[in-house]
Amino acid sequence: LYIAHNLGALPAALHAARVNGARVGFDAEDFHSGQLQPDSPFGRFTAAAERRLLPRCDYVTAASPGIAEAYRDTCGIALPVCIPNVFAKADRPPAFRVPSGTEPVRLYWFSQTIGPERGLEIAVRAMALLRQYPTELHLRGTPQWGFDKHLLDLARREGLPDGVLRIHGPESSDDMVRCAARYDIGLALEPVVSRNNDILWSNKVFTYLLAGCAVAATRTRGQARLLEELGSAAVGCEPDDPVSLAEALRPWVTNRERLLASRQHAWMLGDMRFNWDVLKGAFLSIVANTLAH
Repeated sequence: LYIAHNLGALPAALHAARVNGARVGFDAEDFHSGQLQPDSPFGRFTAAAERRLLPRCDYVTAASPGIAEAYRDTCGIALPVCIPNVFAKADRPPAFRVPSGTEPVRLYWFSQTIGPERGLEIAVRAMALLRQYPTELHLRGTPQWGFDKHLLDLARREGLPDGVLRIHGPESSDDMVRCAARYDIGLALEPVVSRNNDILWSNKVFTYLLAGCAVAATRTRGQARLLEELGSAAVGCEPDDPVSLAEALRPWVTNRERLLASRQHAWMLGDMRFNWDVLKGAFLSIVANTLAH
């Protein structure tokens, strides 16, 4: 069985399977043509490649229900099974972190790159609307040239005191859950910059749940569905709207007991549902059925 994890790898997987008499699976981590302008040459080429190649796979899985539905509708395939990008329970700390109650509420966001169109300016402006409450915003990653200075300048213009916005360097991908566990609220502020962004589930959400962080996520079409499943562990806000984000965060930054309860719910969801130890069973069942036929 050859498994491709992005569209560029799929022709190679199909060729290898044909040569070796094997099976082919495709793991759709994104809706690839939905990342592009549909009327652009590359957008048309990508959509044509999806329609030509995905029906030749023995199975397709998708990282969100919206991605699964998009590929079903555009490629004429059976609805792919949704297997979100969750992480192993071994990646989390051994115990849930209970704060002392005296330190500021710490918001957290991470990625490989700290740059524009990631919702970070919105987070800074929301912090300014909550400046009367002791909060900090921690970002982890490598800033694009000058973007860290841009954010720090924005924080000063918005009236935030020095030290409230902190930027940390990248860490190993294996340590992302343990790094997140040091904080209270994880931010998944996906903007609607493409159809793909509108229907995906941010991988960050599953990192935060496993770490025991409450989650604040933009209410895109994809994440609105996920928020319904997370209950009190998460709050939603409108994309690109600092007022909406501030109002979503206000009940947590003003009530530490409520925040603690939401974090405990997140920890429980990470323990019982949203981890690879649980969801790998669905994936292995697909593999077994594919190889059996």
